[in-house]
Amino acid sequence: DHTMAQPVAHLVPSSAALPRRVSSRPRGRRSLAVRAGGVAAFEDVEQLWGAVHIDATTKERCWFAAYDAPFHGVPSGPYMGGRVADMNAHIAKRHRVFLERSRRELCGHEIAPQEFAEALERMRSVLGVGLDGAVKCVFGEPSLLAADKAELVRGLVTLRIEHEGEDIAELVVKSRGALLAGAAHVVCEAEDDDRASAADDDDPEDLRWISWYSKKTKEVETSARDHRSRYERRLRP
Repeated sequence: DHTMAQPVAHLVPSSAALPRRVSSRPRGRRSLAVRAGGVAAFEDVEQLWGAVHIDATTKERCWFAAYDAPFHGVPSGPYMGGRVADMNAHIAKRHRVFLERSRRELCGHEIAPQEFAEALERMRSVLGVGLDGAVKCVFGEPSLLAADKAELVRGLVTLRIEHEGEDIAELVVKSRGALLAGAAHVVCEAEDDDRASAADDDDPEDLRWISWYSKKTKEVETSARDHRSRYERRLRP
C-alpha cells in the first residue's frame, strides 16, 4: 500500500530520497535574481531545462506554456517589444515564482533538472498530451512534480467519473493541473514554521502570484466537488 512515509524514488536523484513526510527546514534556498545583462538571469532557467531534450520549435511552445514568453534568443515577443533584457526579466520572474512554489509544495526539496524532465514525461504520457501541455500542468500545480504514474492515473479515473463524456486531458491542461491538485499527497511536518521562516525573504510580487494561483486552485477544487456531489445524487435510488 502507498503510505505517507514511502520515499518518492522517482522524484529524487539516486543518492537521496524525498520522504512523503519531511520534518527538517529547507536548506540552501535558491534565489533567482534578475540581474543586469540579460543572459545572467538565465543561468538557473537553462539549468532546470537542461535535461529536457527537445527541438527549438517544441522548446518555444513549452516556454510559452511556462512563462508566457518566447525562449532566450528570440528577438521579439509580447512582453518585450524587441527588448531582450525585458523579456529575460519577465521569464526570470515567472521562473522564480515556480521555484518558490515547487519548494513549498515539496517540503523544501529543490527540484533537480533530471527530476523536472521525468515529471514532464510522466504528465505527458499519462495525459496523452504534448510536452507543452505537461508544462502547463506542472508549472500551474508544482505538487504534481511528486506524483508518480499510479497517482496520476487514479486522479484521472476520479475525474472521468465527475466529468463523464468530457475530454479529461483537455480539462486538466486548461486548469493548469489544478484538477489533479493533491494527487501526490505530499505532507510536510512543521509546514507552518517553514513557510513563516521563508516569508521574510519573499518578494511581494511573488506572493501575489502565489496567492493568485492558490485562489484559482481552490476555485477548481470547489467546482470538482460540486460535480462529484451532483454525480453521486444521480446514482442514489
